[in-house]
Amino acid sequence: MKKWIIVIIIVLLMIFSSCATHEAPTSLSVTSSENDYNFFRSEGIRYMNQKNYGKAVVQFNKALVVKQDSSKVHNLLGIAYFQQQEYKKAEEQFKKALKITPSYAKAYNNLGSAYFMLRELDKAKKMFKKALSLSPELVSAHFSLGTLLVAQGKTDEGFSCLSKGIELDPGYLDKDEHLITNFSSTTFGTSEIYFAYAKCYAAVGNIEKTVEYLRKAEKAGFRDWYKIGQEKQFEEIKEDQKIKDFIKL
Repeated sequence: MKKWIIVIIIVLLMIFSSCATHEAPTSLSVTSSENDYNFFRSEGIRYMNQKNYGKAVVQFNKALVVKQDSSKVHNLLGIAYFQQQEYKKAEEQFKKALKITPSYAKAYNNLGSAYFMLRELDKAKKMFKKALSLSPELVSAHFSLGTLLVAQGKTDEGFSCLSKGIELDPGYLDKDEHLITNFSSTTFGTSEIYFAYAKCYAAVGNIEKTVEYLRKAEKAGFRDWYKIGQEKQFEEIKEDQKIKDFIKL
């Protein structure tokens, strides 16, 4: 079955991308100091920024030998595994982070992303909602949940989440590409997702960004341009020539 690529925003704080093989963690003396912990954690983040997830895994494991109850490092290690497409290992680390810090909203969102990749969509949705219950202004969680809902055909509910995300941070989608993770699926396509993003920007009168995402929707195969004339979000800008050009397609 043909697979489509769906773009979904997630909260993983991924200031990193790419994959690398990881090495076995080095054993440490029980006398390792707090300075060692901080050093290994910092080194792990440095490797993440260099897109070297294998070495990041090594450093985060070293940090956890020094300080096993660090929810932040478990979360970071989960991200490193996630970026290497080792989703079950990522799931395990996010769960460990949440066991240590049950109120860790970002870890809930990250766990939701792992479930999404494992095609456990009900669990993913539950985790995204849990993240928002703990942190209602967690922008990436609004985008994660909103995009998932749109992908499932729940466009109104999804649009509401996406709109809230843009309201909280209008430039969120403009941030570095590491904030976007590609998901392949047998049932989801990108065209409706991009159109939903365009609607969000249309609702706030941002013509430039609306056009940008309409073009992305077109490239992804979107053809239902008549919706621009029907959707209330386009009401204030549909007379702009740039928008009219899409209606004519």
